[in-house]
Amino acid sequence: NVRQQVAISLSYIMDPASAPSLVKALKDSSPAVRYSALHTLAVMKYAPAEDEIIGLLPSADANTRRGAISALGQLQSKKAAAALAEALKDPDQYVRLEAVKALGNIGDASFSKEITKLLTPAEQPQLRIEAALALARMENSDGLLTAYEFAKATELSLRSQALNVIAAVGDARSLQFIEEIYAAEQDPSAKSMLDFARQRLMARLKVQEKK
Repeated sequence: NVRQQVAISLSYIMDPASAPSLVKALKDSSPAVRYSALHTLAVMKYAPAEDEIIGLLPSADANTRRGAISALGQLQSKKAAAALAEALKDPDQYVRLEAVKALGNIGDASFSKEITKLLTPAEQPQLRIEAALALARMENSDGLLTAYEFAKATELSLRSQALNVIAAVGDARSLQFIEEIYAAEQDPSAKSMLDFARQRLMARLKVQEKK
């Protein structure tokens, strides 16, 4: 518990001098300590830990795998992209979710086909919309239809992510879609989200027109 709290505390101090000790903590016997060290190294964006973190991807502990994947995403580790794509098949749904997020953060379009497969309605809603968002970060619009589906979701987190996808890769049809939802929406907070997405999309489309 003490080692775990130390690793967590170092994420607030953010002293690079502590990074080598955190890297050593990645081999700690306690999964909780390893996870906390991963989190802090990711927050610090300590690139020299990349290889050590990649080495944790085959861990039998799902939390360790999730922590390693999340850290590699924050480090934007292109070296780990292939291994992260393999993690999309992990039996733990939360590991798969972190892998989608990480690949989106890295922005390597080489594995866009693998991510596109996660848009299927057979997958969990959160995984589907994260896949659409990851593709959008790669300037890939394959997740637009999924985003349209969740743009009307009652769960605000799903709706917010869907609108982010539409704002990032939507077209003129997408703008009309948002305007129709906006006109019918009664909730002020939801209207505000829709308006923000609409403004972002309009600004991007104007830039494209000038090009």
